Amino acid sequence: MLNGPDQDTLVTAGDMVLIGPACGYGWSGESVEDRCKILTWIWQDAPAVETLRPPTDGWKVLRLSAPGLKVLAALHQESRREVTQSDSDTPLSLRTLQNRLDVFLSRSQSDSSPPASSDQRVEFALAWLKDHPAELSPVPALADLLRISPASLNRLFQRELRQSVREVAYAQRMSIAREDLQATAISVKELALKLGYSHPNDFSRAYAHHWGHPPSAESRTGRH
Repeated sequence: MLNGPDQDTLVTAGDMVLIGPACGYGWSGESVEDRCKILTWIWQDAPAVETLRPPTDGWKVLRLSAPGLKVLAALHQESRREVTQSDSDTPLSLRTLQNRLDVFLSRSQSDSSPPASSDQRVEFALAWLKDHPAELSPVPALADLLRISPASLNRLFQRELRQSVREVAYAQRMSIAREDLQATAISVKELALKLGYSHPNDFSRAYAHHWGHPPSAESRTGRH
């Protein structure tokens, strides 16, 4: 139970609570034997997505699905690695991770009904993958949105597209990367972070494997 000055809110395993900076609160259980483990993040800035911002003196509770919790855990691990590494690129990487977290949480709260037919599901999935190139684990996220199992999602892609979800997502990510490199002055390092890679070298290897040459060959800046 989350206890505030004017209200109490019951929270369960898997809930995420966004707490305002001026909120006075405490936690309590139904009995003294209750024990819980709480994962805590403290961000300097408010969420970039306005609908996620809790009242300054209150809170907002988000309900996450099991696949959503896996995405959240992966983002947490990336954040831990960046904090541990702590070099000149860490602030930029952490800002990118915060933006990814904000977007993930915002989209995870959508109540829209998933498409029903196979054609509609594939169309929806392709559009979602194009809009989420930084999602490096698209299968659980998409399966949750479509309300089907990851195995069923991959069977749908193999049947309709002759490719797995990861193969399609990877190809779309690399196409977006090439377009950005050719059309903008973005650096390889900035693009890697934008596309969800924790380290630019991981992105460069993936790009070279897909296109046959490193991203620096197409970068307008020539910077890494």
